[in-house]
Amino acid sequence: MKAEWCKISLFFLFVVAFIGTLLRLVAYVPIPFKYTNFVHAHSHTAFQGWVYLTMFLLLANTFLTDRQIEKKRYLLQFKLTIFIIFGVLVSFSLQGYGLYSIIFQPYTNCLTIGLFIAF
Repeated sequence: MKAEWCKISLFFLFVVAFIGTLLRLVAYVPIPFKYTNFVHAHSHTAFQGWVYLTMFLLLANTFLTDRQIEKKRYLLQFKLTIFIIFGVLVSFSLQGYGLYSIIFQPYTNCLTIGLFIAF
C-alpha cells in the first residue's frame, strides 16, 4: 500500500474535522454559508472521503499483493474516487442536493461496485 494513499485518506479526515468544527461554530459566530449544504457536504465527505477510502486501503493491503496493488486498475480506481469525492465536497457545499451533487453520487456507487467485483 502506498503511503501517499494513506495521506490522502487522512487529508479527507482533516477536511471533515474542519467542516465539522465550522458547523459547531455556527451557534456562536455568524458564518456566511448555508448551513444545510455544509451538513450534507460534511456527511458525504466523511463517509466517502474518509471511511470508504480507508476501507479501500485496508482491503487492498489485506487481500492484495504489492504487485496487484501496483496494477493500473486499482490506481485508476483510487484516482477516480479522489476526483469524485472532491466533486461531491464542492457540489454539496455550493448547492446541497442539486443537479451536480446528485450526478456525482451514482459514480461513487459504480466505483464501489467495481471495487468489489475486482476482488
